[in-house]
Amino acid sequence: MKEKCNNSIENSSNEISHLCTSLAGMSKKAKLFHTLLDTIPSPIFYKDVDGKYLGGNNCFAERIFGLPIEDIIGKTVFDFPGIITFEQAEVYRAADNEIFENPHIVQHYDYEAHNKTDGNVRQYRFCKAAYFNENHEVSGLVGVMLDITELKQSVITDGLTNLYNQKFFLEQLDREIRGANRDKHPLSVIVFDIDNFKRYNDTYDHVAGDKLLESIGSIVKNNVRNTDYACRSGGEEFSLILLYTKLEDAARKGEELRRVVKSETTRLSVQNILVAPVTISVGVSQYKVGQNLQLFRKSAEKKLYEAKNAGKDCVRF
Repeated sequence: MKEKCNNSIENSSNEISHLCTSLAGMSKKAKLFHTLLDTIPSPIFYKDVDGKYLGGNNCFAERIFGLPIEDIIGKTVFDFPGIITFEQAEVYRAADNEIFENPHIVQHYDYEAHNKTDGNVRQYRFCKAAYFNENHEVSGLVGVMLDITELKQSVITDGLTNLYNQKFFLEQLDREIRGANRDKHPLSVIVFDIDNFKRYNDTYDHVAGDKLLESIGSIVKNNVRNTDYACRSGGEEFSLILLYTKLEDAARKGEELRRVVKSETTRLSVQNILVAPVTISVGVSQYKVGQNLQLFRKSAEKKLYEAKNAGKDCVRF
């Protein structure tokens, strides 16, 4: 899926990059040039070799800066401290310099930017290429920003529950372990699965099983903090990464989820017949300095198995 997604992004990037390079050569026909730019629904800009903006389309001005294009022309990324941080400006400038040093490449890189029209952070694929004057000297660069937020999201999201998927869980847990080692803050994981899920599928069919998984996903989403990461680890198993959370607090959250799932699933019905309440078994573990990802994950799974062996529908930590 990721390879397919990346290929799709690359193809779009190359097509629009070459389009922008061609448009840059039409810059003398200013009216046609700007009309064409403004019909493209992606942010497009062009700069000189000093990094000063020479122009851009309405989408770029409104979505990235929230300003008229006239207020952007003649300035660099360092001239908008309230919109572009110094760190972001450094990234953009370094990328520009790479093009000027290698003017025959078409550059692609991913970076996030705030969308000024709705205030949301979006993921963009930047595509940049140099353009040349009549003497074949580099005059500046032209760039397009492809919004790949949804494409990227599809790579890390479970399609059924809309929670993060197993791949994301492992990658994010590895990042959080490094952060916990560095900053010495508490980090906990909850692992749970649906009790007797195979029996549920066999009794009510797989369509009902999928609806149950979907419902569990919604319940979890509605009962975790914005700073937590909720994932479907595979099958009927779910995992949560709880930042800055000690074991006792994580266990309380696990118990809360157990009770909410049991309560909420009493409303589930199959063919208008209410099904028996669904229960979950929960394992909880807190990270210990020095543990690697595998050991930390296994410690939570061990507690899950203890909950299963204790009769299910309980929390072990």
